[in-house]
Amino acid sequence: MPTITTKRARVIAVAMQKGGVGKTTTAINLAFYLLKLGYRVVLIDLDPQANATDGLAVDLDPNDASMYEVLMDDADRVALSDAIIESQFGIGVGPAHAAMRKLER
Repeated sequence: MPTITTKRARVIAVAMQKGGVGKTTTAINLAFYLLKLGYRVVLIDLDPQANATDGLAVDLDPNDASMYEVLMDDADRVALSDAIIESQFGIGVGPAHAAMRKLER
C-alpha cells in the first residue's frame, strides 16, 4: 500500500442533475477505494434522500448536526466539522437530512 505524505486536501465532486445515473454508488465506491489507498476521506452527502449517508450505515441521532444545519444555520453555531460523523468503515460522513428537501426548487 502506498504511503500518503501530502497534507493538502483535495476535493472530488460527483454531481449531475439527472437522477439514477450512479452518483451515490460512484461516490461511496470512490471513498472506499481512497480509504484503502491510505487517504483520509470525508464524504459530504447533499442529497435530500440521504442514500450515501444510509449506504455508509450512519444513523443520525435527532441531536446530531447534518449538512442542512451547516448550510442554513449561522456558521458560528454549526461548523462543517461539527457535522462530520465517523462511519463504522472509517470514512467521515457529512450526513444529509430529510430537511434538505426544503432547499429543493
